[in-house]
Amino acid sequence: IRIMSNGLGLTYMQGNDSICSEIEGIFLHYTFSATDWIETGLLIGGYAFNQQNWNDHKESTPSGITAPQPVQMDYFGREVVPVVALDVSIHLVRKESFSFKLNNFFTPIISNHSLAFEFRF
Repeated sequence: IRIMSNGLGLTYMQGNDSICSEIEGIFLHYTFSATDWIETGLLIGGYAFNQQNWNDHKESTPSGITAPQPVQMDYFGREVVPVVALDVSIHLVRKESFSFKLNNFFTPIISNHSLAFEFRF
């Protein structure tokens, strides 16, 4: 869920990470360029995850293969992945009051792509 006004926004996100473990996060957005079809900006925030799921994944990883571990920090007792990213959204279908969009976050380490429905008031 994203709320935007005059190029500033707040997003609440729920989903799954790369090992299908549940995640939940909050992001702040700043859009510095917007056309009818492409929006570009910066995003900062983070998402929480369950470290035990990653520990279980590591135990089930075959020997000789290094199991991944997310970059993380402790934030009031929760494991959080901090995120600073380039935010590029492409309107795949754009109508007067709504869009179907491809949202893309790019960092030096990871990228994330998601489909979104946007309703404009």
